[in-house]
Parts: sequence; structure tokens; C-alpha cells
Amino acid sequence: MKRINRTLILDLLRREGRLSRSDLAARSGLSLPAVSRAVAELIADGWVTEVGAGASSGGRRPILLEHNPRAGHVVAVDVTPTRILGGVADLAGELVVTATEEPKALGPPLLDQVAGLIARMKEAGRRAAASGYGPLVGVGLAVPGIPDRSGSHVRLAPALQWNDFPVGKTLLERYGCQVLVHNDVDALLLGEQWRGAAVGVRHAVAVYVGAGVGAAVLLDGQLYRGRDGAVGEVGFWLTDPNEKPRSEGFGLLEGRISTAALARRWAAEVGWVQAGPGAEPGRRTEAVGGAAVTPAAEKGDALTALAERAAAGEPATLRLIEETARLIGLLIVNLVDLLNPEVVILGGEVLRLQAQVLPVVNRMVDEYAPFPVKVVPAALGDRSALIGAVYGVIRQQRNSVSYIG
Repeated sequence: MKRINRTLILDLLRREGRLSRSDLAARSGLSLPAVSRAVAELIADGWVTEVGAGASSGGRRPILLEHNPRAGHVVAVDVTPTRILGGVADLAGELVVTATEEPKALGPPLLDQVAGLIARMKEAGRRAAASGYGPLVGVGLAVPGIPDRSGSHVRLAPALQWNDFPVGKTLLERYGCQVLVHNDVDALLLGEQWRGAAVGVRHAVAVYVGAGVGAAVLLDGQLYRGRDGAVGEVGFWLTDPNEKPRSEGFGLLEGRISTAALARRWAAEVGWVQAGPGAEPGRRTEAVGGAAVTPAAEKGDALTALAERAAAGEPATLRLIEETARLIGLLIVNLVDLLNPEVVILGGEVLRLQAQVLPVVNRMVDEYAPFPVKVVPAALGDRSALIGAVYGVIRQQRNSVSYIG
């Protein structure tokens, strides 16, 4: 009971901010003596601090309390086929340290690389602890795939070549590191619910469009995962009832609206070819429609070059983006009609084209949905899933009633 009371009080302070002891008693249903005992222990252990006096209601001014976000830290890693982002965050989701790497290989070697980054982030966390942060609370991992309900086994992640892959067990056995695995779009929505565009929202949808396509659903304030934890696999929606399923583990809709698919169509249409090592910028392809290509785009990938052409107003590029944007809009209109959310959050590499994509999508939602909502970009940008992985760890610890030991 003591541990439950401590967790309840800490959770109230996390959610509602500064409260007095009497506020905590009223909101928790605990007696004032029970609250006072629990608060005294939390202050002694560093989880709660006193922050001055509140407003008086006629008697003595009450002492206000707040959760101490530096009482612990979380390590998180967001893995995509093109980028691995690691971070150390405090218990309020403020990133203390970040690091980015490019994947060297997919499949089992990628897990070795992720494990190495986790080890470096754990060491950074230890250094942060020496400078005033509390101990490690847990490690979270966001991946473009479907983890099992335990959050340790990846059942399907074709973009990483992690299919039926014991990620959590492998990391624990090899490196002594227990990891909670999240689907990347679920993590994106958790991050936005905690610190981004869905703060205070009870019903929301997140749509991720990048190398893959997926969605996540918030129903009455809770992440909805379905029977198999596979809610939101919208990349597998049918686009033609006569079309055969793709054999490499990606969905039919994914093959039409992902940024990878858009970049491939664009490169084929305009004659863009990836430069090899040592190639001279500017020698790879001619500008199309008079739009200049900068050295940054010449050294980058097709999506980078496409984004630069779009910003320059190149007609063929804008036409292809609008075609894709209308398909994304179709997807989102159907989700809005099905789920009636308060907001739709768009994330992923498609945000590099948000100036062209979002107006088209919002026009379609306004025109076709009987109860339109605003489609907004992920407020945390490319860190949404990383912050969400942090939040997922904190939520799991809190729900296990062991968050504060």
C-alpha cells in the first residue's frame, strides 16, 4: 500500500503540476496523514521537491510540491532503415544527450549497431547521473514493425529485416540490457500525446509516411493496439481488389504513397540517378524545367533532390507530389470517417514536403469528411518517436507500481 500511495501521488504531480498536500489528499482520496508520510519519503528519496508557498484560502499559505524530473533518466533509440537516433532523457522528456548514426546493414548486424548505441547512451546517462540526474529507469526502442505484447519480440519489421526477431531477448542475453520495444508510429503518437500536438487530446490519429506507411490510434486517452498489437497497418490497405499482395512484406498502399515510392517514381520520370563515390556534383543529371539543383541535393538521396526541386517550383515534381498527397488525403479521410478523432498528426519523412502535402490533405478532409478535423505536422518533428519511446518506458514503470521502488 505504501508503494501504491507513493506512485499515486507522484503520478498526480506529474500530470497536474504543482500541488499542495491537501490538494493531493483531495485528488487521491488518501487521508492527509497518509499523504504527508508518502510525501516525506518522496522528498527524502529525491522524487519530489518543495517549491514555495501557494495562495492562501484564509489560513496559512500551503507549501507546493512538484515532481522532480531529474530523479531518474531513460535511454531510448528510434530505428529506421536510414537513420538511428539515440537519446538520454529526464523524466519530463527533456533530452539531455542525443546521437545519430546511419545504419551500416540491416538484419542481425543492425541489432548489433543498435546495441552499441544503447551502450553509449547508457554511459552518457551514467555521466548525467553523476551531474545530478537520478538512476536509469529503463530503455525504450521504437521500430517500424509489430512488437509482441510483452514489448520484447519483433514479429514483423520488413524494413529492418527483423521478422520474428527476439530483439529484447537478444539484447538482454548479449549485453545485459532489457529493452521495451514499441511500434514507431505508436511511439510517435505517445510522444505527441505527452509533449506535442496531442497534449490534452482524448481521441487522435497519427499517420506516418516515410520509407513505410502506418497509423496509430488514441481512443479515450489510451493507445489502442488491437488483438495482435497490429492496429494501424494501413500500408497494407487494398488499392485494387485484383492486385496481388507484395511478396517482400510491404503493403500495397505502402507501395504507392511511401516517400520511397514517390522518390523512385520521381527519379525515373526526371532521369535523376544517385551519384556514386567520387562523382562530381552537377554532372549527374540535367535540371528539369529550368529548376536548379544545389550541391546539397546532388550529394544527397532522391528525396532530398525532390524536396529541393519542389521548393524551386519545378512543375513535374509538384505534380507527382500532389498525386501522392491526394492518396495520403484519401487514407486520412477514411481514417477520420472511421474514428472521428479530434486531430490527425502527420509524421515521417513526408514532413520534408509538408508545404506541398498538408494543404492538399487538409482540403480533402474539409471537402469529404462529414466531421472534418485539422491535419497537423508532428510538433516534435523527427524526435516524436524517440520521446514516445521514453514515455512508453515511464508509463510501463508507473503502471507496474514499481516506478518509485
